[in-house]
Amino acid sequence: MAGDLRLLIPGLLGPVAPDRQAGLEAALAAGPAPMRLSRLLARAEPLAGLAPDPDRALLAAFGVAVRPDEDLPSAPFCLLADAPDAPGGGYWLHADPVHLRPDRAQVRLFDARSLDLSEAEAGELVALFNAHFAATGTRLLAPTPTRWYLRLGAAPGLRTTPLAMVVGRPVAPCLPRGEGAEHWAALLNEAQMLFHGADVNRRRQAAGRPSINGIWPWGGGRLPASPPEALPFARVQASAPLAVGLARWAGVPVADDGLPALAGDEPLGDSLVYWDTPLAALRDGDPAAWVAAIARLDAWLADLPAALRRGRPAALVLDPCLGHGWRIDRRALLRLWRRPRPLLARLVRAT
Repeated sequence: MAGDLRLLIPGLLGPVAPDRQAGLEAALAAGPAPMRLSRLLARAEPLAGLAPDPDRALLAAFGVAVRPDEDLPSAPFCLLADAPDAPGGGYWLHADPVHLRPDRAQVRLFDARSLDLSEAEAGELVALFNAHFAATGTRLLAPTPTRWYLRLGAAPGLRTTPLAMVVGRPVAPCLPRGEGAEHWAALLNEAQMLFHGADVNRRRQAAGRPSINGIWPWGGGRLPASPPEALPFARVQASAPLAVGLARWAGVPVADDGLPALAGDEPLGDSLVYWDTPLAALRDGDPAAWVAAIARLDAWLADLPAALRRGRPAALVLDPCLGHGWRIDRRALLRLWRRPRPLLARLVRAT
């Protein structure tokens, strides 16, 4: 019997930052309304109690429990995606390269998306860091120019803020906190001074490019000893490092990113699809790209009624990673009396 197709789409309904709300609404209003999506959401069965953010939704899907007083341990799973041959033991932190820019009385952070960092530049900075901190037992690894990881001998006693929540914002309120906060403040300052004098940054500044003058630690943890014995899906379709790493850890086949073909005979049930194109558009502040992603989803949904009637899948579980979602099955297609709400009315505003 066919199972459900679970579709996680972070960014589908926000959250939308207040300063970007008007641009997003204008871009959406300027194009064709995504009526298939609006109709299906109106007729679907609402689901409550889902995970309230993308990383937590992925970890929960794979049965990874996280205590409320702990960071989400995304780093060891993302490392498994970026560098599957890296040593898996120990405690790992994301330590992504950033540009820290003074802004009046504050310092703001910009991530690697705006830095055009090459593999050679990343390699120079990582080698410089590792030589300088060799005696401390910490080691920096850069499997990609934009995603770096720090291996520690023991848990650092920190609560951290995910990089995506800090980009473009003042750094001070988001610095690591907890028992090890004082030590880490000193380490981050030392790394900042080390990078400031690096040949890499001298060349970048001479060329009018922003320096790589810091790292941002977040999402630390260890790989759990073993995955759960059973998962509610048998395959994963994703390209996000956390989704790919979790699939590898759980031994679940993973295919490339995108939306699976609904018109065909291939079974779609018992699948987990993580499609974060709308989220990437929101984080880049690109309303046109977000509207294009929504239009693509709306076009994809054209084949859903026929697929549901053929039982492939039994239902579509649509999860925007905001704490709620919808289940759409054949019965939902018959609720023609339910009036659709405009997608703008469903957008979640960031606080």
